[in-house]
Amino acid sequence: MLYLKEINEEDAEKEWLYIRSLPKDENGFTNDYCAISYEDFIKSALPNQINMAKGIGLPEGYVPQTNFFLWLEENGKKEIVGFFRLRHFLND
Repeated sequence: MLYLKEINEEDAEKEWLYIRSLPKDENGFTNDYCAISYEDFIKSALPNQINMAKGIGLPEGYVPQTNFFLWLEENGKKEIVGFFRLRHFLND
């Protein structure tokens, strides 16, 4: 079964491992966290991404966006198989 799940603290370790596996820049998809330590992910990146979805602490000109992971559950095992960002609305 495939399902989407918003970035969250509960799945932080699996999220961090998946994000670290993605390249820094591929086909316009940028990943500022490809070399981040788990400690920095937990203390900084994860809270920032959760806040960004709520519109908190956005840099000027940014809009809220939510990070989602695509999970695959098979035979009781859950793994992340995809990642994407959804902007809540567009800007210039």
